[in-house]
Amino acid sequence: MEGGERLQRQLLVTTGPLGTLQLPGSDLWLQEKPQHVARWREAVQQEQQQKKRQKGGVDQVDVQQQPGSVEAAAAAAAAAAAGDAAQDALPLSACSDVLPPELVTAAEKLLQQRLSQLRAAVRRQVDWYFSPSNWKQDHYLRDQAVVYPPSTEGREGGGRGREGSQPLGEKKLAVPLQLVLGFPRLQRLTRDAAFVVACLQGGGGGLKHVEVSGPSNDLLLRKEGERGA
Repeated sequence: MEGGERLQRQLLVTTGPLGTLQLPGSDLWLQEKPQHVARWREAVQQEQQQKKRQKGGVDQVDVQQQPGSVEAAAAAAAAAAAGDAAQDALPLSACSDVLPPELVTAAEKLLQQRLSQLRAAVRRQVDWYFSPSNWKQDHYLRDQAVVYPPSTEGREGGGRGREGSQPLGEKKLAVPLQLVLGFPRLQRLTRDAAFVVACLQGGGGGLKHVEVSGPSNDLLLRKEGERGA
C-alpha cells in the first residue's frame, strides 16, 4: 500500500489557483514501466534545481509580467502551501516533455474545466458580498465603503465636502479588494488578489452588483442602482 501511495504522489502537478492535483490516469502510466518512474523523478529534480536557482524573488517579478502570470504566480503559492506533496509536483507546463500527449491533453481539459468552475465560484462569492440581501445586513462591509471617485474640490478650495461638484448619481461606493480577500468564504476559494481581479474582469457573467476599479485594480465598486438597496 505504501508503495502504491508513493507512486501516486509522483504524478502530482501544481495547477495555479487549483492547487496541487494528480493527473487523471497518470498512476497507470507510471506503473507500466520502471523507466517512467525514473523519467518523472528526473523531471521533478530538474524543476527543484531550477526553483533553487530562481530563489530570491527576481524571477517572480519577471513571471508576473508574462501572459498567464495569474496562474503562474498562484502555482508558486500553491506549491508552497502543499508542503511535502509539492516536492513531488511539477507545473503542468513542464509535463509535456515527460508524459504521453494523451495524458497531457486529458489533464488540460479537466483542469480547464475545474478552473472555469473556480472562476465562476469566485465571481458568485464576491458578487454576493455586494448584493442587496448581504449589503443590508453586513454592517462591517458598509462601514468600510467610501464614495468613489473621491472629490478633489474640497482640497482645491471648493468647500463642498466629500461629494464635491460631481453629481451623486455618478458616484459609487468602493471597498478595498484586500479587505474582501480576508473574508473566510472567499479565502476558501483563493487568497490570490490577481486571480480574483482576473475572475471579475475576465467575463463569464454572474456579476450584478460589483465591478473592479481603482488605479491598481484594488477597489471593488458597488454597481450603480445599488446605493439605496
